[in-house]
Amino acid sequence: MIAEVEALAADERGAALGLLTAGADSAAVFRLAEGAGARCRAALEALAALPDAARAAERDALAAWLAAPVPEGLSAVHPGWIRGVLERESTAVVQAVAPGLPAEVVQVADEVLRARGGRMEVRGPEGPGVVAARRRTFAALVPMPTSGGPPLARALCASSGAALLDEIDRRGAETLGRALAGAPDAVVARAAAGVGAALAPAVLAAAKAGASAEARAAARALVAAASAKGTSAARGVGLRAVARALADEGAGALVAVAQRLPPAVGEALLACAEAR
Repeated sequence: MIAEVEALAADERGAALGLLTAGADSAAVFRLAEGAGARCRAALEALAALPDAARAAERDALAAWLAAPVPEGLSAVHPGWIRGVLERESTAVVQAVAPGLPAEVVQVADEVLRARGGRMEVRGPEGPGVVAARRRTFAALVPMPTSGGPPLARALCASSGAALLDEIDRRGAETLGRALAGAPDAVVARAAAGVGAALAPAVLAAAKAGASAEARAAARALVAAASAKGTSAARGVGLRAVARALADEGAGALVAVAQRLPPAVGEALLACAEAR
């Protein structure tokens, strides 16, 4: 796919395909959110500039990507989300859809089956029934940005689960420090002590670096929102900071990052976005 299409989140690729199939021009994206609209408009304009055969090939490739039996990058989804999907299915469905999928998915499926007293079974060649069952089973998950996608979501999802949690905590500590820029040293020191030794330097550095009035106000709003929910520590603030940073990259990008995290943390990230 061309670069402008690869820059789209999964939900935006669906919107672009619908507009392209309907023959709509780039002006038809005015109803989309600002960031998504700009990306879809750029993709449609780039597609319109292609020769007819190349445009048709791009449309077919996009349709095939969206119609894949399982979301792209399924192995990058946190096992907790995979478990949540498979535990809703019958043993027969789990036994049917799991063989042949990435090892990370098969391992979770085996754990689900063993907990029920069952086991994975050897299966013959895949047929259309298995493809349809996979598509239905994993429909609740979005493709991960392993090939293209908005830049921040792609960078965050490229991190390991532990590294992504560390990044969220770091962003939270920096936001807390930014909110305290210009505050008395004793206040900053108490805040730094409150996030622990590993994150204290990030709070102190951000507070010392200073910030514009606009940046301070935005940081204080994030800290206030976290405090209102009883999660004023770095993780709570960091989730809100990441949700805000991802706001312009589309809902698909946000959900993809949430799927890289343990479900409880990912759901908290989605809740922060909804609160915005």
